[in-house]
Amino acid sequence: GWNRALARLMEHSLDVAVQELDWNLVSAVGLPRASYPVIAVTNVCANDPECLKTPAGQIAQRALPRVATAIHPQGIVCLNAEDYALERALSMTDARPIVVGKSDAAPLVRRHHETGGISLWTDRDHNIVYGYADESLEIANMLDVPISREGHASFEETNVLVACAAALATGIGHEIIAETIVRYQPSTTDLPGSFSVREVGSITTIVDRTMPSWYLRPVLRA
Repeated sequence: GWNRALARLMEHSLDVAVQELDWNLVSAVGLPRASYPVIAVTNVCANDPECLKTPAGQIAQRALPRVATAIHPQGIVCLNAEDYALERALSMTDARPIVVGKSDAAPLVRRHHETGGISLWTDRDHNIVYGYADESLEIANMLDVPISREGHASFEETNVLVACAAALATGIGHEIIAETIVRYQPSTTDLPGSFSVREVGSITTIVDRTMPSWYLRPVLRA
């Protein structure tokens, strides 16, 4: 499937191809060096120290350098600024970074702005903001994005920010991004067990996986 997608990209019958990979696959197989124009990473262990000690967490940490070296030197890497394990990925690549955070006060976002870097964050009014420390624009309001569950699913907010960063890096305009994230409704059929939400009357049911175990904490919070 991926070979067919790449072939269609080369013949210009496909505009964008997205490949989703997990840490296990990257660690076992690796990635071609300096080949991806855009790479986005949501988290390693979401700052959970117990997760970092687990075999899965250690696999993710070993795979991170392979991800960093897979980005083309003139490419763009989109990183969650609130997962401190990802910070070292910035030192492993010459690619241009876009960091995202739920606030521009996040340490990595703040340091990124101090060096003239570009970021995505949410302001106090829950607006998704894109730009530099002294120049930015609003894309949409996070509370209007269905997947964020009116801001209660904080991990989905991070997913939205990283997705917006990757779309902007690909060259998709912010108007199209705003229209899409406000309209998008995740399908429980296409993504079963991936924060699947069903509402019947006053009852809300959420189905998600509990492996790795630390996935359950943000789900329970939401």
